[in-house]
Amino acid sequence: MLLLRYTKLGKAMRATAANRTLARNCGIRTGRVITVDLGADRRAVRAWLGVVFAMDAGSFDATATDLFLVLILAAVFLGGPGQAYGAMLGAVIIGIATEVSAAFIPADYKYVIAFVALLVMLGVRPTGLLGARA
Repeated sequence: MLLLRYTKLGKAMRATAANRTLARNCGIRTGRVITVDLGADRRAVRAWLGVVFAMDAGSFDATATDLFLVLILAAVFLGGPGQAYGAMLGAVIIGIATEVSAAFIPADYKYVIAFVALLVMLGVRPTGLLGARA
């Protein structure tokens, strides 16, 4: 969040994400921004996520990540589609809710809480917690 909000690189990333052509015309090297964005900083995060996923799931197979798709969608829609900070807030809320619910319901069903939160958020406020009202 600090990188995106307070650095020159973060400003360039946000501009490139919003409108790549306009950012390039304003003098931002969009190719370099994309290379940095997909480069070394994300490799380390992906490596740690792979380790955490292996610890949680126990093994990898072709359909191992299908369950996490519901968690990701729930986090994005809870925070608000298109809102980076909202997705972070939604991920924290969904993570805490699923882990706390495991104390009250069987652990195999804790991901149902994320799905229910997704359905409730889409029904009550489709723009998410930080999304603008239409």
